[in-house]
Amino acid sequence: MNAFRSCVAAFLTVTAPVTAGAIDFSEVEIAESKRFCAAADPAPTGVMSNARPLKPGHADYERLRKTLPEPPTNWALKSESFEAFSNDMVGCGISARRAYDTGDGEVIFVVQLTPALLHPPFSDALRSAVHKDVGGRHVFKLTEDSFSLRIGRMIIIFGGSGSEADKLKMLDRIDAKAIEDAGRPR
Repeated sequence: MNAFRSCVAAFLTVTAPVTAGAIDFSEVEIAESKRFCAAADPAPTGVMSNARPLKPGHADYERLRKTLPEPPTNWALKSESFEAFSNDMVGCGISARRAYDTGDGEVIFVVQLTPALLHPPFSDALRSAVHKDVGGRHVFKLTEDSFSLRIGRMIIIFGGSGSEADKLKMLDRIDAKAIEDAGRPR
């Protein structure tokens, strides 16, 4: 439990001003993190990631489904997945992923709830990422082809072979309140 809190403190120094006093997590948040890790079967040493699909009707599936925005009308859905996962980059969590064909390339949109998102490799990636303001939102450019946005405890990632303009169109379509609500501990 102390390692989890230390990891959270390290991430908060990257993404938010540090306030005086101890960073405290509710028992619900800690239990939720443990539940996500257990659902994913944490990846064995040396394995990049491990995941289990979430089925329609499952509470976490429904929780994430509400966060996915509708794409522009001329985009075609290529694939969709909902899963509990663990990986070397962010630790463990739940995610929803949709890939769209824009006609000019592919845009991949991912919503992740990762209570252990303060995993050192992820906080290191954020620390070194280029930050940019897009329409009043603070966006991290993770790689040449991917961007990330943090809303509450949720991480939004959009990438793919499509144009930067197409990827950023999804920013205007997300419902920040729905995403923040979905990120609340349960």
